[in-house]
Amino acid sequence: MLEQSENTFSSRVFVHDYSNSSKIKAHYQSNGKLYNSYYNIISLGIYPPSPKFTQKPRNNVSQYPIPNNYIVETEVSGWTLRCETKYTSNLKVCYTISWKEGRAEWSVNSTKSSTAVANTFLQIFNERKRPLEDITSRSQQNKQINSFGCDVQKAVDELIIKHKLTNSSGQPIMHMHYIEFDYKENQTYIKFGDSNSTTTQT
Repeated sequence: MLEQSENTFSSRVFVHDYSNSSKIKAHYQSNGKLYNSYYNIISLGIYPPSPKFTQKPRNNVSQYPIPNNYIVETEVSGWTLRCETKYTSNLKVCYTISWKEGRAEWSVNSTKSSTAVANTFLQIFNERKRPLEDITSRSQQNKQINSFGCDVQKAVDELIIKHKLTNSSGQPIMHMHYIEFDYKENQTYIKFGDSNSTTTQT
């Protein structure tokens, strides 16, 4: 049976069956819009004798201890991100986001906060996107279209919930299978799965 828990600070509702499954789905609202995100817990980590705590939120909700070696994977616009915490020798928490591009591995880190490292990653992510017309590699084209497809799927998931296309438990009963585009002389199909998309150009 799925459990739901709500973090009042982030206004997120987590749907999970932990520890039978490491996959977690989160629903949250921002500026009146509903968003979905997906997580895969790799390691819960362990708490050191004197753990650091999350930053104090504005609405005085409790702070939470930060574990060492906590590792979770998530996806942002087609990029699989590995996020982890690790305590340094001077007992600061180092937050790291790592990802792969082809055979290359990249990472950014910060000892300031998880928000700081996320902002650094987003800056890199936004700088690396190029117009599709300028990309000559078919695999890179597909990667960018997949990124677009992930955003489309998230937007459609939000609309399905918004328009109550669900059962009595709030679970969606309508699902998008694929969309088709004309791109130059090609037809491009984006097929959708549970949390990702695949692109085929013909």
